[in-house]
Amino acid sequence: MQKLFGEVFKEYYPGYLFSNLGRVYSLKSKKFLKPYPNSHGYMRVGICINGRKKDVFIHITVVHLFGDYNGHLPESKELSKLGLSIDHLNRNKFDNSVSNLEIVPVQENYSRWPKVEKEEGCLPY
Repeated sequence: MQKLFGEVFKEYYPGYLFSNLGRVYSLKSKKFLKPYPNSHGYMRVGICINGRKKDVFIHITVVHLFGDYNGHLPESKELSKLGLSIDHLNRNKFDNSVSNLEIVPVQENYSRWPKVEKEEGCLPY
């Protein structure tokens, strides 16, 4: 596994490592997984849990493992139940590094996004 400068990995589920830079490595295949966007552009990867494929959002997992750019770790896996969401500070949903992610109230996150996306109904996660 080739680490990038300043990159740290933590295990999310047995056999899968997530980095603070938003990369995901499979210990089984010994390869980095290729992320793909959902219909709103948020990047995810497919991992195998108990023989079944599960799509995992990279930005959410990175924040749960490493915290956001302020060092805030969520108290719960269900941020939405707390009225919170994760903002991509540079508006690039492909950039899931800790330095680009911030836990904010849903309304604040929504108000930060351009009007065009709001009108299309693309609410931030």
